[in-house]
Amino acid sequence: MSCPACGSPRVRPSRPKGGRETLLRVWTMTRYHQCRECGWRARLARTSHDAGSDPPDLRFWTVAALVGLGFVYVLLRAG
Repeated sequence: MSCPACGSPRVRPSRPKGGRETLLRVWTMTRYHQCRECGWRARLARTSHDAGSDPPDLRFWTVAALVGLGFVYVLLRAG
C-alpha cells in the first residue's frame, strides 16, 4: 500500500487515539493507517492479513457491556 498523499510506501497500521477511535475501530471493523513520511492518517478497511485480529463477536460484547453499564447507572440513580 502506498500513501495517497505523497506516494510513499511507508504506510503502516496505527493505534487508535482515544476512545472514539477505539469504538469506531471495533464497530466498523476498520483500522487506522499512517504514513511515516508525511503523517497522512486515515481509517481504512482491514486487509485479510489483520482481519482475524479481533474476534467477530467483539461488537456484540461491546454493545452488551454498554447496555449493562447503562442499566446499572439507572438502578443506582433510582436508589
